[in-house]
Amino acid sequence: MTNQRHDAAPPKRAKILVVEDEPAVRELVCEILRTEGYEVLEAWNGPLALTLLQQNQGKIWLVLTNGIMQGMTGPELALLVATFPSPPQVLMMSAYPPVALKRVAGLDTELAFIQKPFTAEQLADRIRQLRRRER
Repeated sequence: MTNQRHDAAPPKRAKILVVEDEPAVRELVCEILRTEGYEVLEAWNGPLALTLLQQNQGKIWLVLTNGIMQGMTGPELALLVATFPSPPQVLMMSAYPPVALKRVAGLDTELAFIQKPFTAEQLADRIRQLRRRER
């Protein structure tokens, strides 16, 4: 019997940028993603994330960002990411509900979202959903 998780595994070159201001959470999320076969870049705030996006233009498939961070919120980062040529997808993670995040940034669009806390399996499944939607 095949393992469904590995059947849907991403190509090894799929690159995800994790933007999370809490070091322990960032390290755990990055470890989960690396275990799933993704190449991972890390940023602890929005400005660093934008720099990494510019340096890796067209190479990052997904930005996985915390919703509420100091200096720049996840929704604000998502709005800036959308201005890039061939922008990567954005997945928001937060303990706050998506409606609260949308209010913070004044967004009127849908957010790809995963509620914190989540398990490794829930995160992997949510990312696989995004990949399937992309096809």
